[in-house]
Amino acid sequence: MRVALDTLFTTPVRFGSIVDYVRGVIRYAPAAAPDLELVVLVSARNRTLYEPLAAANVRFVECGASNEHLMLRILSQQLLIPSILKRERIDVLYACADVAPLLTHVPVVLKVNTFHHYHEPWALGRMRSWYRRGMIGASARRAFRVIANSESTRHDIVTLLGVPENRVELVYEAVDPVFRPAADAAAVRRAVRERYGLEAPFLLFVSKLYPYKGAETLIHAFALLAGGGAFAGEVVLVGSDDRGERARLEALARRLGVAPRTRFLGGLPNEEVPAVLASAELLVYPSLHETFGKPVVEAMRTGVPIVASSAGSIPEMVGDAAELVPPGDPVALAHAIEAVLSSPERRTQLVARGLKRGRDFSWERTASALVATWRAAAGRATPA
Repeated sequence: MRVALDTLFTTPVRFGSIVDYVRGVIRYAPAAAPDLELVVLVSARNRTLYEPLAAANVRFVECGASNEHLMLRILSQQLLIPSILKRERIDVLYACADVAPLLTHVPVVLKVNTFHHYHEPWALGRMRSWYRRGMIGASARRAFRVIANSESTRHDIVTLLGVPENRVELVYEAVDPVFRPAADAAAVRRAVRERYGLEAPFLLFVSKLYPYKGAETLIHAFALLAGGGAFAGEVVLVGSDDRGERARLEALARRLGVAPRTRFLGGLPNEEVPAVLASAELLVYPSLHETFGKPVVEAMRTGVPIVASSAGSIPEMVGDAAELVPPGDPVALAHAIEAVLSSPERRTQLVARGLKRGRDFSWERTASALVATWRAAAGRATPA
C-alpha cells in the first residue's frame, strides 16, 4: 500500500501541534503496517522538518511550495499534487490539514482540524473564514473518509460540512512520549529555575497566542487571584506569537497591575515543554473552542492538574481529570484555580485521573486506526 502524506501546510519556521502530528504519523504509521510505503510530499524548504525521520519505507518527494508562500502552496496542492499522485502510483492521499486537491483520481482521507471559521470567525477575518468555509467543506464532501479527532469535531463535520456520518471516522490524536511524569521532580524544578529563571510557584498556559485560546481570560483571572492574595506566584505563558497577540496581552497585564508577575517564554521546542509543565502548579487552559486540545493531554500524561474551559472537545478529552469552567468567565476561572490550589486532595485526585485518562492517547493506537482507514480507502477507486 502506497500512501502519500501532504505536508505543504507546514513551514520550517513555525513549529506547533500540526508539525508534531505529521512527525508522529511518519514515525509510527510504518511500524503499524509493514507493507506500507509512505511518500511524504514536501517543499524544498519544509523537508528539513521531516527528513530526520527517513526510513526504508519512507520516501520524500518535493512538490512545489509550502505555507511560507500561501498562494503558491494552495496552487501546489490543487494543481501539482494530483499529477504527482498519478506519477508515483499512489493508492491513497492522506491530507491531514483540512484541505485536499479537489480534482484527483486517488481516494482521499482528509483530517479536519479546525472549525474556528464557524465558531470564532472574528479571530480569522472575513477572507480567511470565507476560504476555509469553501475549501474545507468541498474537500470533506469529496473525501473517501474524513478523520475527526474528537466527538465534538465529528459532530461539526456532519452538521456544518454536510458529510454523511458513515464517512466520518473518529481517530484520537496522540502526543510525544516525552510527556510523562518526571523521574526526579526536584531536579526538574532546579533545571527549569536555572534555565528560565522561574523561581516562584507558577500557573502555566501552553498554546500559540491566538485570541480564541483564552489567554486574556487567564490574565484577568490571575489579577483577581493576585489582588485577593489567593496566589503569590506568577503566571507563565508558553507559545509562539504569530499574530502580534503578545503585545496586547502585555498591555492588559500592565493595566491590571500584574505585569511583573506575568511571564512570556515564547515558543519552546517540544522536548523542553515537559520540564516546564512538570514544574507548574497547574495547567490553565481557558480556550474558547477546541477540536482536540493537545496541551491538556500533554498535562495529563505528565501528571499535572488541570483547570480548563468546558468548550468544544475539552470535556471529552479530560473526562473527570480536570476542573472545568465556562469559557470566557475570569471570575469562575479564578475560583476554580483557587479551589484546586487550596486542596492537596483534589490535586492528587486530578493527577491520578489524568494519568489514567492520558493512556488513551498513544501513537500506537492512533497509527493503527489511521492505517485501517487507509486500507479501506485503498480498496476503493472512488469515494463512498
